[in-house]
Amino acid sequence: MMKRPEKDKILRYFADEASITEADEVISWLNTKEGAAYLESSFFQNDEEDTSVSSHFFTENAFHELDRRIQKEEEKEAINNELKKRNKRQSFLIAASLVLIVTFISLYTYKLEQSKIKNEIVPVKFEVRENPKGQKSTLLLPDGTEIKLNVESRLAFEEGFKGNERKVYLNGEAFFNIAEDKTRPFIVYVNDSIEVKALGTSFNIKAFQDESNINIALTTGKVQITNRFEKKVQQDVGAYYLIPGEAYSFNTETGISSSSTFDMRKVIAWKDGYLIFNDTPFEESKRMLERWYGVEIETKSKYRKITPFTGEFHNESLKNILDNMSMACKFNYSISGKKILIF
Repeated sequence: MMKRPEKDKILRYFADEASITEADEVISWLNTKEGAAYLESSFFQNDEEDTSVSSHFFTENAFHELDRRIQKEEEKEAINNELKKRNKRQSFLIAASLVLIVTFISLYTYKLEQSKIKNEIVPVKFEVRENPKGQKSTLLLPDGTEIKLNVESRLAFEEGFKGNERKVYLNGEAFFNIAEDKTRPFIVYVNDSIEVKALGTSFNIKAFQDESNINIALTTGKVQITNRFEKKVQQDVGAYYLIPGEAYSFNTETGISSSSTFDMRKVIAWKDGYLIFNDTPFEESKRMLERWYGVEIETKSKYRKITPFTGEFHNESLKNILDNMSMACKFNYSISGKKILIF
């Protein structure tokens, strides 16, 4: 049963001074039996308590005024409901906007943090071993791999030699005796074009910048060779696998590769101090001597043709080799410091 509103609220309602909440309460109560009885008594009784109410009802147009008020309250209620609906929609839109803003800020913050992480990544540091002309060296890597690095050659590898793969980068010539580690393959990157992968193996790689041929000769074990340059030329070319005594050769000018057997002693003789010429053209012999002894050789006339040379030397002096070559190939020479003139 609905409780009767306070008298002040009823009087304020009929004086058109009630708030929306108070008017709603009074109208709801007037629709009850008790409220209807109250209205009826206000018409026919004239006691002091309800004089203000009854006098209002007995004025001219009182019924119209009551109807107007009821209509007005209904309009107020309708407006109020519309405002509530609108407020709900606005609240929903605001909430959705806030969700979008928060999501955007979160994504932006995440990307910013990722960018910071990328920017904060410590660059990989490399250890480099480089031999000038006339100098050879032997390296022992942290994994136990032994490398003999020839003259005018460069080898680089990651500092500490860590990671799932053991990677080195070669320009020039080197002989590798790989320490076996089945969990970490050993990979040699040659002149940014050829990749040689091995586990426990020994092999020689010759890839000087001023020569068009790259040669890989396997002495023990097994290697897998992937040629990135050749893949660009011939898309169907896969990896090559070498067995001991077999060599892979690639010509960077023609893009042609081949495999064949090789003279093991001749190919790896350099690492033991042997310089071997086998019907070697003069231009190739000249390059070998310049690298081996760190000198510059010049011929007096570019039109002079010098015959190929055959000979074998073990830790010999440059003068002794030139004496032998000059007699066999019939030329004269002079030495001035690091410069040699052939005439």
